[in-house]
Amino acid sequence: MKASIDLKLLGLNAWQSAVYESLVHFGKAGAMELAQNSGVPYGRIYDVLNSLVEKKLAKIIPEDSKKFVPGDPAVLKHILEQRKKELEEISEKLSKFKEMYSEKGKENIWITKGRRNFYKSLEQLPWAEKYTYHIKQDAEFHPYWVRCNKKLAREGVEIKQLINPTSENMENIKKWKKAVPTTKMRAFKNEGIAMDISSNYCWIALIHSNTLIVIKDKAFSKLMKTLFLNTYKNAPKI
Repeated sequence: MKASIDLKLLGLNAWQSAVYESLVHFGKAGAMELAQNSGVPYGRIYDVLNSLVEKKLAKIIPEDSKKFVPGDPAVLKHILEQRKKELEEISEKLSKFKEMYSEKGKENIWITKGRRNFYKSLEQLPWAEKYTYHIKQDAEFHPYWVRCNKKLAREGVEIKQLINPTSENMENIKKWKKAVPTTKMRAFKNEGIAMDISSNYCWIALIHSNTLIVIKDKAFSKLMKTLFLNTYKNAPKI
């Protein structure tokens, strides 16, 4: 017969599982009877029985013809408890692997081209938690940016922007100040760069080449934050 319980995880193969279950069923049996009941070839039954004896899952009864009785199932229970402990240790190690993967295993630099890919890439980034600093070539009053900045403002995120002070931008800046009053803006000339800096990532848009670079590196973000604040401090107010 095929074993009703697969004991492979407890160190028993299919034949050992079937013979042990047969032993438990009969209580005491000879090799021939066990071979017939378990489906293990008679030529291999003694090998299987001897292996169960070594595992303390079978005992030999010295009668006129050799008989076998099952070992205490508590032996399997003890093995099961050991496996549980080992699996818990593995689970803890996997949790550490997951933490390492989240920091190191993922791609830390993305490069994409095209306006559609630009917005798709940004949607994959986490929301800023404490601050978000922007460098803008233009102050486009785009619904996507308005929604994002309103959400950040509601959550108490500090928003600072360095914006190219063109006449067109000045008109949009008025709209921004009305839509998100907590946004702080200062003038900064640039000829084709947009940037967003937060604690976990920094993205840079190369406008003329229609390319977005996302860098998920805390050390880089920290450096960019320092450079931004130093520039912001000395930039003229809008």
